[in-house]
Amino acid sequence: MQIEHITPQDTYDSLGTRGYTQVVAATGIQKLVVVSGQLPLDEDNKLIGEGDIEAQTRACYENLKRSLAAAGADLSNVIRMTTYVTDLAAHPKGVRKVRAEYFGTDKPPASTMIEVPRLLNNMLIEVEAMAVI
Repeated sequence: MQIEHITPQDTYDSLGTRGYTQVVAATGIQKLVVVSGQLPLDEDNKLIGEGDIEAQTRACYENLKRSLAAAGADLSNVIRMTTYVTDLAAHPKGVRKVRAEYFGTDKPPASTMIEVPRLLNNMLIEVEAMAVI
């Protein structure tokens, strides 16, 4: 399988300014993996990082890694993510910082961030993903 990361030259600079790729194309796909929204919860269903967007983002990505592994994939297979946050003014900087730690800055997945009025039990973030193997 081949994954190609494309940022069209005649659009805004999503990679440099927001840390995501405009277009991700995959050829030779053997398996599509769709992961439901991952929450900042531990294995005992307890919230990780109350009030801390970076801690909650890391918890979501760690749960994403475990979910992908269960399907035989890893973060390098992720082509698309949707991130739901409760504050689009305050949270993106912390989310982008942590996303760069997990996905790097050269070829991050295509991504959309959406503000929602609230999430369960003081959660600040939820992350869903699509991966190909």
